[in-house]
Amino acid sequence: MRPPILSREAQHLTFVAALAAMKTLEKYLSRALQLKWPNDVLVDGKKISGILTELEAQTEKVDFVIVGMGMNINQEKFPKSLLNKATSLYLIQGKGTPVDQVLDDLLISFEEWYQEKGFPLIRETWEELSLIKGRAVEVKEGRKKKRGVALGLGDDGALIIKTPQGETQHIYSGDLTCF
Repeated sequence: MRPPILSREAQHLTFVAALAAMKTLEKYLSRALQLKWPNDVLVDGKKISGILTELEAQTEKVDFVIVGMGMNINQEKFPKSLLNKATSLYLIQGKGTPVDQVLDDLLISFEEWYQEKGFPLIRETWEELSLIKGRAVEVKEGRKKKRGVALGLGDDGALIIKTPQGETQHIYSGDLTCF
């Protein structure tokens, strides 16, 4: 993609993609889905979809963004190490799903969310559908761990937490665990 956005807005595309993936999967599932900051879709606490974004940018201008979206659609089994961490449409429904149909639905959903003007509605919707707001969390960034209560998302997509010391911190990347 070559979106006409500023570098600081590029993180918004991760949330657009997560909402598109979730809304697509909702068409195939009767179970509740949840979003995990910043880029996963979960069902029954297991990952069913994930998003990665990479970009090339100047100081203020994005040259291009690559949005990678993975969905577990027709996987009939996972390695033992992932049994409690991942699931698929097949495992939930007990039947296969046409991948081309899911892709069509995903692209339509992504386009709808991408055309949404302004991050405030995207952020509000993402927060409503996420599993983090108001919960105790731990974020691992390499060897560092930060703990606190998730307050929500910042205007830039950062996870905002309040630490046990009462300090507010903005976190831009890391592996999140909710308690």
